[in-house]
Amino acid sequence: MLSNTTAYLHTKLTLSPFYLITSCINFKFSMSSQKITPKVSITSVLSQIHAAYNPKLVATLNNAIEFRVAKIQGDFVWHSHTTTDEFFLVLNGGPLVMKIRHVFGDPESEETIVLEKGELFVVPAGTQHLPGAEEMVEVLVVEKCGELNTGDLGVTSVISFLI
Repeated sequence: MLSNTTAYLHTKLTLSPFYLITSCINFKFSMSSQKITPKVSITSVLSQIHAAYNPKLVATLNNAIEFRVAKIQGDFVWHSHTTTDEFFLVLNGGPLVMKIRHVFGDPESEETIVLEKGELFVVPAGTQHLPGAEEMVEVLVVEKCGELNTGDLGVTSVISFLI
């Protein structure tokens, strides 16, 4: 038995051999009105970052997800993101040392995850975490649009927060 969609397409293709071509042309024209962003050189963007914990936006996806690159050295601050997971991929350097707390605010529940170049880790929403590195590490961070890198602390500039 054909699904409604399959039956519809079958009927259209049977009745009009040009339906598929027309649909593809219409699709192509409708897609051409979307903004095409230029390619991005991650290496170039990273070369413009001169301070740790100063992420730079490199791309967005579906107006919902942000891709940022950053350099990490030393410990950041304990924080969490209540409404979004946070993805970390080590691009260069490292290792990245990610401390997480399985129980919010409980140092006894801490676990340390060590990420080498090419490894990734996703911090679940609501999980307290503390990224850090002894040596400079370059990372790709992915999270929901508009999320502050300090999460629930609400600090817009981590540089001023750490001073």
